[in-house]
Amino acid sequence: MDVYDWSKHATAIFLSVSFLLGLPGNILVVTVHCHIKGKTVTDWMIFYIAICDIISLVNAPLYFLQFEGIWALGFPNILCKLHYFNVNSIAMASYVCCACTALERYYKVVHSKEVFSITQAKYMWIPIFPICFGLGSLSLFAVNNNGNGNCMYDMEVRFLSTINYIVMLFIAILSSIVMTFCYIGTGVFLLKKVRETIKYGPSTSFKKSHRNTIQTTKILATVTIVFLFSANVPYVIGVLFSSNRPTTEPMMTIMLVLAVMFFINNFINPFLYMAMSGIFRQRTKKLFQKCCCCCSDISRSRNGRQTETSSNVMCITY
Repeated sequence: MDVYDWSKHATAIFLSVSFLLGLPGNILVVTVHCHIKGKTVTDWMIFYIAICDIISLVNAPLYFLQFEGIWALGFPNILCKLHYFNVNSIAMASYVCCACTALERYYKVVHSKEVFSITQAKYMWIPIFPICFGLGSLSLFAVNNNGNGNCMYDMEVRFLSTINYIVMLFIAILSSIVMTFCYIGTGVFLLKKVRETIKYGPSTSFKKSHRNTIQTTKILATVTIVFLFSANVPYVIGVLFSSNRPTTEPMMTIMLVLAVMFFINNFINPFLYMAMSGIFRQRTKKLFQKCCCCCSDISRSRNGRQTETSSNVMCITY
């Protein structure tokens, strides 16, 4: 088995693990969000990033089929087109959501302003998703199965392919610039405040109430950094490689590595929230307690050991 074959199988295994861990993890994030009372703008931002990750992870089985050569056994060309349509559309939506999150953090921390209202954050999917999926629809016309089990941009429709490259690269680069400068500005501001706190004391410049703001900013900045390095860099390089129709084994091996890096971002976010956010851990614990409570009450009620009234009281406790 040569390096390329080994890398294909290794990539397929990693994609399977990413799908099996990332999908339930992000569903957990969405479920926890749905049980939050008094949702903030940040809560909605995290919710939509999780939605993007869930949709993106749907592509993992399709990549698995492609890398294992199963695609070449007769899968319809439309599946190839839909695969790239989903990849490019949700990648652009992820970029926009992460850029909006960075803007929200910057204005809230540095200028003490809300760049988005809670209502705007709640319905931000209305402009973002239709526009991104509309732009991603170019892939439906620019991508075809080359017959060897690989989805490739069709150079016979070079104009559409070129437009597709330009749109994707523009959104990727612009969003990356916004994220980078916003978090650098936020970090510099917080560092300045910390130094003032050390010099003059917490009572004059930096109150305890700001600790949650710092922690939330750390979490979102970490998520963004992971996104920039594990998703942004592979995505941009992958687009550039795709424009050159990689067919040699070394280039295809690089494409496999880029695919692995891209999916790291999709499954790692729930683990970051769990590791860095005490609030998320507390909300998750309460959610499981509520589920266990209700399941226990239903079981007892069926066995005739508990009345319906007492069952409802126990569930409401959480």
